[in-house]
Amino acid sequence: DWSWELDYQHRGRAFGDMVSVQLSWDLPLFPGSRQNPKIAAKQAELSQLEAEREALSREHIQELENQLADYERLNRAVHRNQDSLL
Repeated sequence: DWSWELDYQHRGRAFGDMVSVQLSWDLPLFPGSRQNPKIAAKQAELSQLEAEREALSREHIQELENQLADYERLNRAVHRNQDSLL
């Protein structure tokens, strides 16, 4: 970020009028003190999202395995019924 400022001062008779110009900008002397907390916060957020994704993935896998087991159980029951009817 940068900024500039222009001032005009009308002073008394003993002194002349004064004009001043001021320029300012940020110097990256210690960027770590400003950026490290932001980086750490984003990394923590990323870790949390990865953990949530992993938990959801495990839940979906468990649900699929349960449904597959139900399908296999019902398929065996259908075959037993077909064999007993024939």
